[in-house]
Amino acid sequence: MTQNETFTQTIPYPSTHAIAEWIEETPLILDTNAGFAALPNLSSPVFDLATVNGHPANLSSSEEIQLIDSNSNVIGSPSAPDPDVDGFNACTWATSCSAPSGS
Repeated sequence: MTQNETFTQTIPYPSTHAIAEWIEETPLILDTNAGFAALPNLSSPVFDLATVNGHPANLSSSEEIQLIDSNSNVIGSPSAPDPDVDGFNACTWATSCSAPSGS
């Protein structure tokens, strides 16, 4: 469980820095040939107060991407953006996800 965490990633390739991504993925099991671990039930973590280059993220529903397994089954879904378009919910083992109320 993480709370009040901050993450910054420097892009090692040419970029306009006009986009940002929040990614939820299945963990990789290191030092084995097992590959990916099962996606844990993450109890719908809420991403909020997101910024891109110091400005509000201005998230768009059209940019949502679902996580699928090797059989093309949806195993994780983002919600629509919250009312102030700077946050969203991420739901594991779900094909849809309710948006947070905002802040």
